[in-house]
Amino acid sequence: MLVDEAGDFVTLRGTPRLVTIVPSPFEVDAELVTFSAPTQLEVADIDVALRSGQPAAAVIHVQIWGEWVDAQVVSAAADAWFSAVLGRPVRLVRLDPKRPRTVDQAFARPDDTVGFADGFPLLVIGSASLAALDTDVEAFEVAAERFRPNLVLQTSVPWIEDTWRRIRIGGIELELVKPCSRCVGINVEPRTGRSGREPLRTLAKTRTHDGKVFFGHNAIHRRVGWLAVGDPVEVLELVGDPTSGS
Repeated sequence: MLVDEAGDFVTLRGTPRLVTIVPSPFEVDAELVTFSAPTQLEVADIDVALRSGQPAAAVIHVQIWGEWVDAQVVSAAADAWFSAVLGRPVRLVRLDPKRPRTVDQAFARPDDTVGFADGFPLLVIGSASLAALDTDVEAFEVAAERFRPNLVLQTSVPWIEDTWRRIRIGGIELELVKPCSRCVGINVEPRTGRSGREPLRTLAKTRTHDGKVFFGHNAIHRRVGWLAVGDPVEVLELVGDPTSGS
């Protein structure tokens, strides 16, 4: 996570240029991730260790959504690189593994933890819902990247995921604990960092509840394992129905 000089988390809501930073794909046992800034050709790539190699890494207090947690400072080189790309002073930190962050207990079990994601381990969206929104937005093609999902499920009925409580993908059971409320961050074009009024304006016409606009679902995994592209999705429980679905 990137934090400012006060330790507060940095997001694309206030720093749209964040979306132009590209991390390299990496394997689960990789030791490094490479960050690049394709829109700033004069900036060389930087390699960042995924895990701290220093047992005594400096720990600072950082804030995410009003919650103060401990985090390890990654490196001065990383701080300098991200500050140069974003044009503002920032620091790169990783969650202190000795001090896990707990998921909002209104939607989770006491032992559910999360890293520096907004609040939940996973975000799930349905392809049919994305296609329906894309049809309604005439200005441009709405890409899944705008919503930053972990999992895009191939669906045939728009918003069908609203009816799901528990699903299984491959061998992993997921609990869809709450719809995800969206902010102006989805209006940031993923490749340029430019902001507009869509697709939030169109989405708000049909997906607003209690003053919030929703797209996608926050999910918590109920075991550790592998997920792969093409894994089948099985609906185990529907919203309001404690019996198994199909």
